[in-house]
Amino acid sequence: MDNKNNVDELIKALECGTLDEKRNAVFCLADMGEECLPLVTATFLETDNNDLRWYTANVMAAIGEPAIPSLVKILNENEDDSIRKYAASTLGTIGEPAIEALISLFVTGNAKLRGYASLALIKIGKPSIEPLSEFIECSDDVAHRCALLTLQKIGIDRPEEVESAFETFR
Repeated sequence: MDNKNNVDELIKALECGTLDEKRNAVFCLADMGEECLPLVTATFLETDNNDLRWYTANVMAAIGEPAIPSLVKILNENEDDSIRKYAASTLGTIGEPAIEALISLFVTGNAKLRGYASLALIKIGKPSIEPLSEFIECSDDVAHRCALLTLQKIGIDRPEEVESAFETFR
């Protein structure tokens, strides 16, 4: 119970502390790791305060790989685009450990979700190239085009395939 109170106090600091208190709270919560993840995630989802959402996203990014399942669940289950944008961006900040989870979002029927996943992979950059290239070889249709266009935005050009993908939309 003592740790829950400590997490609550640190989350309160994220909401209304000074800049230094907020930075310290991010550091302390991230240092707690998975232990604080349920309360941080709940705050991330429940707040209407974009600053607080940004700080809780930073905590999840600093926690890293253990936060990936929660963030993917948020992307899949939440309809609020501002929450989804923060969640996808956080996965992009986590980086390489989030690549497979982001690529898996290309097979969803939700165009916005595929777009958020693409932006996060572009943010990750070069480490995404090989997994995206492998995905292209075994994917088809929309997921294939998403991966291809994401690679193009990262800077890997496959002119024939990109042209073919664009032809599909014409």
